Amino acid sequence: MKKSALIALAVIALMQGVNAKTCNLSSAGLAFGVYNPASSANQDATGSVVLTCDKKIKAQLSLSVGNGVGASYSGGRKMTKGSGGGTLTYNLYANPSRTQVLGDGTDTSVTVQVNGKDTFSQPVYGRIPGGQRTVFSGGYLDTLAVTIEY
Repeated sequence: MKKSALIALAVIALMQGVNAKTCNLSSAGLAFGVYNPASSANQDATGSVVLTCDKKIKAQLSLSVGNGVGASYSGGRKMTKGSGGGTLTYNLYANPSRTQVLGDGTDTSVTVQVNGKDTFSQPVYGRIPGGQRTVFSGGYLDTLAVTIEY
């Protein structure tokens, strides 16, 4: 049975200090497409988060662990099936080799530093590990918060 998977990235901006700058943070959902649990191959997808400010800034970009029950940066985020239960394990990474889990700096995850730029684009590399044979058929979804602190 095949499953479809989509990650929605919510956007949150935290402004600190008296010299607040105006910034916009945007992202598109990361869609893995149809997942085949009979396959042992990993399924990869790529998206991005884009930060545009009116001035050059120094900032830190982070992603939450998501809403899936049992999700963790080191053990994997969890997408949830809309009805009928079930979870699909995945993770998001800061690098193309998918060795640095993109998170909030805790539990083996990393954040991304933005230094002296007014426009910054961070690729987000997603992976669903292959061989998750016990997942149910249907669509899976998770929502994460993207946070920028500057």
